[in-house]
Amino acid sequence: MTILTAVLIATLFLTPPRADAQSGDTEWAAFTSMRQINDLLVVGDRVWVATQGGVLRFDRTTREYTRFTRLDGLAGNTILSIAQDSSGDLWFGSDGKGLSRMNVQTGNFDPPFLEFEGLSINVLLAYRDRIFVGTDRGVSVFLIEKEEVKETYRKLGNILSDTAVTSLAVFRQELWVGTAEGLAWADLGQPNLQDPDSWQSKSAISVRDLLLTNRGDPIIATKYGSISYNRLTNRLFDDFTQEPVTAVGVLLDGRPIVAGESGNFFRRDLPRSWTRVPGPIITDVRTLSRRDGGLWMGTGSGLRLIGLPQEQRPPLPREPAANRFFEMKLLDDELWVASVPNDQQESFGLYQKAADDSWTVHDRRSGMPIDDLVSLETDAAGRLWVGTWGSGVSIRQPGNDWLRMDQSNSILAG
Repeated sequence: MTILTAVLIATLFLTPPRADAQSGDTEWAAFTSMRQINDLLVVGDRVWVATQGGVLRFDRTTREYTRFTRLDGLAGNTILSIAQDSSGDLWFGSDGKGLSRMNVQTGNFDPPFLEFEGLSINVLLAYRDRIFVGTDRGVSVFLIEKEEVKETYRKLGNILSDTAVTSLAVFRQELWVGTAEGLAWADLGQPNLQDPDSWQSKSAISVRDLLLTNRGDPIIATKYGSISYNRLTNRLFDDFTQEPVTAVGVLLDGRPIVAGESGNFFRRDLPRSWTRVPGPIITDVRTLSRRDGGLWMGTGSGLRLIGLPQEQRPPLPREPAANRFFEMKLLDDELWVASVPNDQQESFGLYQKAADDSWTVHDRRSGMPIDDLVSLETDAAGRLWVGTWGSGVSIRQPGNDWLRMDQSNSILAG
């Protein structure tokens, strides 16, 4: 079985429609991993999350998750960005498949806007009657009422044309744009922002994230820390230098907070004055919430929350570790899936899907000999055999224990 065929079958596995899906007349359900988070947005009692497998919604009242994929009307399953406009509708930017809008009144998705097909919509910013769409080729202005692209800014000051946009922010009528090659800002009241001379810019800065404070001061996350901008001197200055910063957020009191690569968090008290926030070490933070009672964060392994009691924190969703599906076997009412065909790709172990659609990951941390679990077979007794890449065979026993056979204890020695 090729990996393409396996991915297609595993992500569109034939089952009755799920209760939380906008399924229409279809009999297909999509199973994707939503552990890897790219963006999040807190709206009242709901947390909306853009993931590598679609959109995940967490209800803080019921403590339940709802998942949305292409089968529910999304433009694509890899969602990079989220925004909410003034009417309350939600917008989702995909990786190459267009722009999606969810109508909050109906709970349904409109047909995707394909003007951005082929582009990675890295960031979305709702502002008045428009959505600023940051892609891998500049910033576009999408008019909400007219449902059309008004114009695109591809050359921002002295920054290279068609540079990937990583972050957007507005203060009063000033638009700030963070890119992989620099930082740019411009007054939105100017007549022609397609003219590069309408923008002020600073090149040679790779911006990871961007936040504007209550006073309009930018907090700019980079691989060296964070920098800010002095409007009086028109100069950027090093603001936080203790370690690389991956994301910037805002606490409920309005103070900025940054996530460091080490897993620590730091609160800004004054320019150049930061205090470490006591708490757990959380690494691979990709996005932080803005002004909520606790600090919500999206990481490479799921949704996290600090600053609120344990009972308010989201449970870990039981799902595959990643969107990689290779060889599969049905055993009784369960689906078993190997995540890789060999040791040449990042491995995520073995996935087990139960009849209730919950997933369990079997890997080295759960007692398997290795993460490179590459082949599956069942025998006449109904036992599952799992072949590894270089570490023998594991056989599932009655009671759900595993028997390990390798060169040290079996015929494999010969």
